Amino acid sequence: ISQAREAMHTIVTGDMSKYNLAPAFVADESERTNIVLVVDQTFNDMSVTYGNAGPHEFAAMLEAAMAENPQAEIWVKVHPDVLEGKKTGYFADLRATQRVRLIAENVSPQSLLRHVSRVYVVTSQYGFEALLAGKPVTCFGQPWYASWGLTDDRHPQSALLSARRGSATLEELFAAAYLRYCRYIDPQTGEVSDLFTVLQWLQLQRRHLQ
Repeated sequence: ISQAREAMHTIVTGDMSKYNLAPAFVADESERTNIVLVVDQTFNDMSVTYGNAGPHEFAAMLEAAMAENPQAEIWVKVHPDVLEGKKTGYFADLRATQRVRLIAENVSPQSLLRHVSRVYVVTSQYGFEALLAGKPVTCFGQPWYASWGLTDDRHPQSALLSARRGSATLEELFAAAYLRYCRYIDPQTGEVSDLFTVLQWLQLQRRHLQ
């Protein structure tokens, strides 16, 4: 568990993610302080399909975010693959309004999460990164990190899954996924390695980028 805490701290403070080369998000000084993040995903992504979700859940997510946070500005994060023109998202037809802002730029998740008070996802990994950042997360699908007592779960089958799984702390969930389940290769040597060696290498890449 101590290793999990150390790795979590390194990821959050180092702005690391699977989109590791994305620059930090820079907010305008006039930005509101009450901001809610809604995370879009690519249409028919496998994590959405296997997370028992689809277009209905994305529509319900946005509707809930706006209704439950009437005084907040809603930021909708566009998926990086959509930004590059490779795929389309579930909110492809969404337009910015007085309350809704589209974050249509590729930025590091942790740098964006520092500016928001709450996060809504369907199955996006952004939700887990938000948990690492200490943000309350609402899930409309069934991602791997949902139904452990760490998220606000809105999927109809969440209660059944939660009863089957039981509960876990964030450190326990991180340790299971990042330290026990995954296997790591040193990017420089190609040899079997560990999470901390890979995190050091990722930190080095970000420093070179900056």
